[in-house]
Amino acid sequence: MGEEETGLGDAVFFVAPAVLAAIFTAVPLENMLSEFPFQHVFPWYPPWRGALVSFLLWIVAGLILSEKRPWSKLFFAGSAASFIVYHYLMLFETVATGHPVAVYPLFYTVGRSPPIIDLAQIVAILTVLALKKDVSELAKKWGLWKTT
Repeated sequence: MGEEETGLGDAVFFVAPAVLAAIFTAVPLENMLSEFPFQHVFPWYPPWRGALVSFLLWIVAGLILSEKRPWSKLFFAGSAASFIVYHYLMLFETVATGHPVAVYPLFYTVGRSPPIIDLAQIVAILTVLALKKDVSELAKKWGLWKTT
C-alpha cells in the first residue's frame, strides 16, 4: 500500500466519528433517552447530540484501542476531536442565547450555576495520555521539542 493510500485511510478513520456525529445531530436523541417529550426549542440540542454521539464513540474507541490496530488510535483521536468541537459548539450556542459561560481549567459555569466538570478538557487530557507515545513521536517529528 502506497503512502497516499495510507494517508487517505488514516483520514477516513480520523474523520469517521465526526461524520457519524454530524448525521446524528438531526436525530432527536433526547426523545429516545427520556420518558418526557421534548420540544426542540433550544439551539444547543443539535451540538449536544453531536457531543453525545462523539463521546460514546470515544468510549468505544478507548475500549478497542490497541497497538495492533493502528486505525483504532486514529478513530480514538478523531472521536475525541469531534467531541471537543461539539462540546464547545454547544457552549457557544448557550452564550448565543444570552447565558454567560465561563471556562476554567477542568470545569465551566453557565450563569451562576455551580461548577460543571468540563468533559472536553478531561477527554483531551485522557486522549493525550492514552496516545502519549504517538503524541511524543509526532511532536519530535514536528520539532516541537528536542530530545537529548
